[in-house]
Amino acid sequence: DVRAPGDVRAPGDEQCGRPDFAGEWVCNRVEGDWDAFLKESGVPWTTRKAVSSLGFGVGKQTQCISQRAAEICIVNTVKTIPPRQATC
Repeated sequence: DVRAPGDVRAPGDEQCGRPDFAGEWVCNRVEGDWDAFLKESGVPWTTRKAVSSLGFGVGKQTQCISQRAAEICIVNTVKTIPPRQATC
């Protein structure tokens, strides 16, 4: 069981059937037409080509997930120089 620092479960979470996504996850594949998705999202052609040449994050993108009761925190890190990070 991999837990992020400070991860605390509310009593009864396991009995409620809530899935446990806590841990560090590495992107090992992507599916679908990511170029079309990025284009529709307004991402410029040069950026789309750069992201495509990097395999859309496969093996380079990590998500660290922590959960507390009904709250989930996802920190997405892409291993670039310098590393880029986003939290939601």
